[in-house]
Amino acid sequence: MRRYRSALILLLVLALMAGGYYFYTAVWPTMGGGSGDGKEDDKPAAAATENIKLVDRKSDELKTLDIEYLSEKFAAEKYTVMEKSEGSDKEREVTRWRLTNRKDFRPDSSKLATAASNFCTITSSKIVEENAGDLSQYGFGGPNAARISGAFSDGVVVTLEIGDKNPTNDGYYVRKENERTIYLGSSYSSEKILLKKAELADLKLFALEENDVSRIEMTRGGAPLFAAWHKGEYDWELEYPVIAPMNAMPEGLIFESVKDLYASSYEEVGAKDLSKYGLDNPKYSLKFDLKDKGGSIKLLFGNEKSTRSTIYAMLGGTEDVFVISLDGFGYLDKPIKEFVDSFAYIVNINDVSHIKAEFDGNTVLCDIWSEAGQNDDDKFIVNGTDVTSLENEKSKSLFRAFYQGMIGVLIYDIDTEAEPQGTPEITFLYELEKEPFTMLVEFVPKDERLYYVFRNKEYAGLLVEKRVFDKPEEGLRATYRALAEGMEKAAQDAA
Repeated sequence: MRRYRSALILLLVLALMAGGYYFYTAVWPTMGGGSGDGKEDDKPAAAATENIKLVDRKSDELKTLDIEYLSEKFAAEKYTVMEKSEGSDKEREVTRWRLTNRKDFRPDSSKLATAASNFCTITSSKIVEENAGDLSQYGFGGPNAARISGAFSDGVVVTLEIGDKNPTNDGYYVRKENERTIYLGSSYSSEKILLKKAELADLKLFALEENDVSRIEMTRGGAPLFAAWHKGEYDWELEYPVIAPMNAMPEGLIFESVKDLYASSYEEVGAKDLSKYGLDNPKYSLKFDLKDKGGSIKLLFGNEKSTRSTIYAMLGGTEDVFVISLDGFGYLDKPIKEFVDSFAYIVNINDVSHIKAEFDGNTVLCDIWSEAGQNDDDKFIVNGTDVTSLENEKSKSLFRAFYQGMIGVLIYDIDTEAEPQGTPEITFLYELEKEPFTMLVEFVPKDERLYYVFRNKEYAGLLVEKRVFDKPEEGLRATYRALAEGMEKAAQDAA
C-alpha cells in the first residue's frame, strides 16, 4: 500500500511542475510578467507577436499602386469599364488595373489586382529589430529591394520598403517609410507584390479563329515550308510549294493550337541576347495575316526548354521570350506532303456536270445530275446509257464507285524540282458548276512506278503511284470493269 502511495505522490509532484512551467512560460508573459529579476525581458520586444498588420486597408479603397526598383518602376492605377460577361449580352461595370507609365509590354490586369490586394493586407510574423542602424544588411536600398507606395481614396498614402528574404526563407524584411523598425513580412504577400516585367506580362498571347485569318505562312529552319490562303469556310488552298487544296487535318491542328494561346511563363521580357533561346534564328515560324483587323501575327519558335515538352517562343516585333507547351504543336515537324490534300484532285460529285475519262484505250463520257441531300433525284449517263439504277451486290451505286475510283487517287510524294515531260496515260476532264469550271487532270509517267500529276496543263508538283489505279474493288480499273459489266448485263436483260 505504501508503494502505491509513493507513486501517487510522485505523479502529483510531476503534475505540479508541468503546470508551473506552463504558467510561467505561457500565461505569466501575457500578464506583463518579467524574468523575475527586476529587469526587462531580454527577448526582442515583439518576437512572439504574430500577425502584425503592416497596412490594414481595404483593397477597394486603393486607387494607385507604385512598385519601384532601382532600375525600373511600375505605376498602376485602378479603373472601371463596362464589359459583357461570357454568354451574356448584358454589360456590367468591372474593375481593372493597368500601367500608366509603361508601353513596352502588355501587363496582366489580374496580377496587378493581386499585387494591390496583397499590399493592403500584408502582415508580419514578428519584429526583427526595433531601431535598426544598418538598413543595408536587410537588403534595403539594394538592387532587389522595392519601394511600394499605395494611394487610397481618402488621400492617405502608405509606403513600404521590401528588402531581402531572410536566411531561413521564412519571409522578407519589410519596413514602413521613414521608420527603422524591421519586420519579417509574409513571404506569400511579398512575392505577390514584388513583380517585375516577366511576372507582370499577360500570359494570354492571342486568340485566333479560322475565319479571322486570310493567309498562313510557315517556315522551318529559316526556309519557307508552305503558304496557304483562305479560299472559303474551312477551305484552304496552298500556293506554295504546290498549288493544291490544303489537307484539312494539319490545317485544323494549326487553328486548334492558336485558338486560345497562353504562355506557361515569361523567361525574359526585352531579351538582349536571343541566341541563348534559339530565337536569333528561329527553328519554326507561323505567320497569320488577319482579315478585318489587317496586319498579321507572327509566332516564332526557338530551342526546346524541356525536350518534347516546352519550347521558347516569341511574337514577331517583340523581344519578349516566353515558354509554351508543345502540346498541340505536333505538326511542326510533319513532312510537307502531309500539309497537302491527300488526293491528286478531289471534287464533290454535286459540283460536277460532265466528265471525260481516257485510260487504257477507253473513252468514258459521263453526264451527272446530282444535288446534296437529293440522292433520289440522281441521274447518271455513261456513254449515252442511263446507269443510275445499276448497283453491286451490296446495293451500292456502280457509277458512284467508278466516280470514287477517279477522284480517290492518293498522292505518294511531292517533287517541286522536277520538270516532267511526256504523254499522259490517264486523263480526267471535269466540267464543274463553279470555278475553275474546267479541270483537266493528267497522269504522266515518271518511271515504271510513279506518275507526275498535271492540272490544267501545269505540273502540280505531285507524284502518285501507278498501282493505285489497280486496287481491287476500289481502283479505277476495277470500278470501271464492274460498271461496264453491269451495263452489259442490263443491256442483255433488256433485249
